[in-house]
Amino acid sequence: MRVSLSFDEFSGRVTQPLGPAQTTDQSDIEGPLVFTLDRRGLATLVREPELSGAASQLVEPLGLAHTFFPRVPGGGVTAGHSWVDTIRYQGTTGGDQEVSSVSILTYTVQGDTLVAGTRLLRMTSEGTTEQTSRGNIAGQSFQQSAKGDMEGWYLWDRQRGLVAASRMDSDLRGTMTVAAAPFPLGLRLRARTQTRLKEM
Repeated sequence: MRVSLSFDEFSGRVTQPLGPAQTTDQSDIEGPLVFTLDRRGLATLVREPELSGAASQLVEPLGLAHTFFPRVPGGGVTAGHSWVDTIRYQGTTGGDQEVSSVSILTYTVQGDTLVAGTRLLRMTSEGTTEQTSRGNIAGQSFQQSAKGDMEGWYLWDRQRGLVAASRMDSDLRGTMTVAAAPFPLGLRLRARTQTRLKEM
């Protein structure tokens, strides 16, 4: 399946001790993120959006492609069914940033729920993630690593075989080394990603 993802809403804020805080919104993201998926949700990046401002620090296209849909087992599932999957990826994004990530998530089927007259399957996910990246920001070389927790839910439309809505929260802590700083900086990354299927 080929997926084209656009940002209807986006907001972010970056604070750091070496300069003023930066804010960003969807105007700093131009074009869609395009990727393909195999039958189990493994992603291959096709096209990245053009990022500017602080969005280039907060939007990680490779990670979005690999985590946008849940990893599903090979057979059917029923309420109470649970499975564990490891999401592992590495590559270059944003032109010159090298990223790698390993996430171990437990998925659990909660059962059916009715949303606007449509019966959907609710799944939850929770686990841990560890991420590293290196590259350049505003002409400054950097390297960072962080790890922490992820949790969220998906509403799956079984008739269409698509996610109707989802939410994923993550809270990571780590360190960041910047060429201009004489010592490593403490790092905290908090994010919430929400999606919904939009009728065209």
